[in-house]
Amino acid sequence: MRFEGDEIIFLLDFYANLYVSIGFGRQMRFSDCVVIAFRGDTAYLTDRHGIGQVSPIIDSQQDVTLTGYNKLSGTHKLVEFRRKLITNDPCDKQLEIEKGYYMQYSFHNDSKTANIGNDLPEHDDDDAKKFRIYLSMTNL
Repeated sequence: MRFEGDEIIFLLDFYANLYVSIGFGRQMRFSDCVVIAFRGDTAYLTDRHGIGQVSPIIDSQQDVTLTGYNKLSGTHKLVEFRRKLITNDPCDKQLEIEKGYYMQYSFHNDSKTANIGNDLPEHDDDDAKKFRIYLSMTNL
């Protein structure tokens, strides 16, 4: 993670066949999510928001930009995306530097699942985790 002006840039290194979802929030409901999905060697990025134990809804205002990706091997992928810290989108979490946030991620590995549009296939409980990050301009 790094900052450029009023933007935050995320670099994700993960293993998944179909999608990975990163969300700001303690729980899926009311979370601000970014979903990176793959069809073959092509990556698709969508800005979404969680409403509960269903697939996150695609935001009408897309505030994330895919800046690069690489399929390293099999399910191993590297993805970079960016978004403004303050988007003024009511569906997005407005981010501040020098502040901590709860986050969560989930993924799905069934590459045979056809639909990666509005309704994502449900992930297993073991494929979802929560963690906390602190956005800081200070190097440790």
